[in-house]
Amino acid sequence: PNATSILAETGRTVPRETLLAALLEEAAARYAHLRAGGSLYAEWTRRLATLGRRVEVVIGSQRVSGLAEGVDEEGRLLLRGVDGTLRRLAVGDVTLAHRAHLGDAEGHSGGGV
Repeated sequence: PNATSILAETGRTVPRETLLAALLEEAAARYAHLRAGGSLYAEWTRRLATLGRRVEVVIGSQRVSGLAEGVDEEGRLLLRGVDGTLRRLAVGDVTLAHRAHLGDAEGHSGGGV
């Protein structure tokens, strides 16, 4: 994804003070929700662009690919490999996969995770 701005997205400028006040208000509301025992998990997972899509995950020198099926409560990516194995990945750089990179059984050239 490319960088953007409020002006580019909305066609208008917003004073810094107005933006900061809105951000602090939202942060305070979410913090109060969490302190009351609430969770942001459902909202967070609804917004994940990679779920249900083929992704590649780079972990150091290793590369794995598969279907991003979800994220668990601890924030780990649930990745279904082409062999059907479900992996829980806690770290890695996740990008949308290109079909050309999904040819081998594991979807990578190095060792597995």
